[in-house]
Amino acid sequence: MKRQLVEKEHQELSVRHQCEILSFNRSSLYYERMGLSEEDQRILEEMDKIYLDFPIYGSRRMSRELKRRGFKVGRQKAAKGKEFYHSSGKEFCYSPGK
Repeated sequence: MKRQLVEKEHQELSVRHQCEILSFNRSSLYYERMGLSEEDQRILEEMDKIYLDFPIYGSRRMSRELKRRGFKVGRQKAAKGKEFYHSSGKEFCYSPGK
């Protein structure tokens, strides 16, 4: 990862110049990803359970099922939850297209 190559205390090369050489945005160097809230973590865990039972559910059905189970979740959040799992290396069950 390029972030690890940048030495903040380098004597000859400034951080700006190192980032320029690596074609790396300086803002990315200082960015720290926020963790999930407890509520979001519970929603993702519940989504995982639902996908095991109903692997063909899309975001609309998923949001309805989550609401039925007591979570306040819209369709967009259900879709983002699925994206989050894919980006973190986890996979829901395969859901075939129409």
